[in-house]
Amino acid sequence: MTSIKSIYNGFVRLGFELIAAQETRRTKNFLRALERELQQPYADLDEGLRDLRAYFSIDIALSPAERDQFLFSIDQVLAADPQQKIQVIASLLPEVRQPDLVDTLRRFKCSDTFLLETLPLRFRQAIVQSKR
Repeated sequence: MTSIKSIYNGFVRLGFELIAAQETRRTKNFLRALERELQQPYADLDEGLRDLRAYFSIDIALSPAERDQFLFSIDQVLAADPQQKIQVIASLLPEVRQPDLVDTLRRFKCSDTFLLETLPLRFRQAIVQSKR
């Protein structure tokens, strides 16, 4: 029985490692593409940051300390150079819930091409509807 349990635990651990590697790779690729997108002339970093500020200020799932940390980061970077803004945006965006992601990216004026190429297919309907 012990050997079966250890084999089972090994498979579970391997499964988690494979999932973690895939998700880490996918998230890294998304964030790198996001950095390139936010460097485009049409990107609106300030409007997107103000939207993130509003988002985090009313997120009831955050502890007061988390909320204060997010808001402080945004407030500090609003007057900074674009590269610093992009770094803060990339660090905060993973905290946005997936159903809110398309709307949040739209506030940064991300292009349809970027959204369609980088987000999973399940977001396609939200991308098309948000254009209207």
